[in-house]
Amino acid sequence: MSKGVILDVLWKKSYSIGILWSPIAHRWLDILRDINKEGVILHHAYEYRPICNSTIEWQNFVINCYLSHEKLDNPAVDLNSKIQKLYRKINHEHLNQFPQHLCVVLIEVKEPKKVEDIICTELREKWGYTDERIVKNKEGLIRKNCPYELNLIKDIIRKRFHDDKELLPYTKGAYAGRKRIMHTPVSHEGCQALFDFLLNYPHNVTTIKT
Repeated sequence: MSKGVILDVLWKKSYSIGILWSPIAHRWLDILRDINKEGVILHHAYEYRPICNSTIEWQNFVINCYLSHEKLDNPAVDLNSKIQKLYRKINHEHLNQFPQHLCVVLIEVKEPKKVEDIICTELREKWGYTDERIVKNKEGLIRKNCPYELNLIKDIIRKRFHDDKELLPYTKGAYAGRKRIMHTPVSHEGCQALFDFLLNYPHNVTTIKT
């Protein structure tokens, strides 16, 4: 790992962003290698440490990671309800019990057809998805002008790592807790908004070499 001070990268429209949360930090490298081999280029990965002086500041940081892009991804969202759900998320996913850091991932999908073929085959064969379900999900995202492959990548990473034995118990079971593995905005605009939030929040970073 090479040390840095702040995020030192220019955003490109072809980028997408993802967050790996602290409870799965022991598998960050495995996840990054998984992301980097299916028609995807992993351009940057950072251990990102927000400068938070209390648990309350940390919780506010986590919540604002989501709120930074929520209105762009879901204009009809009830923000008060969303904030309450995020407080419950922090509690159920034990985010206050781990170091206050996350892995920030910047990726670019270079071979969309390859990504779609590989992941959708796994969804059918291992996770019981029907062609109808896959097509419905794809059409729904495309209709909203959302990056389909990014959402596929997020979905499959969550599935592959949800039952890691070192994860703390989740209130409704390991599969229900899969969202704690990886978070991404739904839209291109949301990705840039999250990046801008992280860039401007006081922080330190360390580059992760994969």
